[in-house]
Amino acid sequence: MVKPSVDLDKLANKIHMVENENSALKVTVQELKYKSELEKANLQSKLELQTSKSESCKQTYEKSIKVLETGAESLNEKLRDKEDKLEMLQKSYKELSSVIQAKDEELLLAKQQEGAVMNKEEFKIVTHQRDQTQASQSKPKTQQHEVKERPSVILIGTSNIKGIKPSKLSSKFTLRKLNAYTFEQTESQLRDVKKTTRCNSFSLAYK
Repeated sequence: MVKPSVDLDKLANKIHMVENENSALKVTVQELKYKSELEKANLQSKLELQTSKSESCKQTYEKSIKVLETGAESLNEKLRDKEDKLEMLQKSYKELSSVIQAKDEELLLAKQQEGAVMNKEEFKIVTHQRDQTQASQSKPKTQQHEVKERPSVILIGTSNIKGIKPSKLSSKFTLRKLNAYTFEQTESQLRDVKKTTRCNSFSLAYK
């Protein structure tokens, strides 16, 4: 009867050992489960934080893009306004230049006409003086020494000679004024003078 008792003790010891091992395993499983839940919660928190940051970055990025697009559109509108104003200024400049050119041509034509009239009057005076000289030369010698031919001076210039009064200058010479506004007109006046008048002196006056 002793042998069965020993076997029961051994079996009881084994059962106790297995129960202890099971208890230890249960504790280990609980610890692993706790760690797993903790790690899961930690990872979930990190994921949510990253997601929140990503969403915030996305919103910030989209907001920045919108601000840049709005600024670009505003700059484009200002640029279009500047281009429109520049086009209007260029158009006004061309129109004003055309008006000024027409006025300049009109003024030059008026000056040329005025100069032609003045030249014609001066030519009449010189011709009259030449006729008087020729008439005096045809008189008897007793009268010729009383009338001496005065030297002839021709003054060629623009409107700056308009105020010169030949009658107020020296009586020792005859002054004739001719108007010329370009070098071509001056050359033409000189050729005409050489053909029609014996002149002792020329003077060119230009501004």
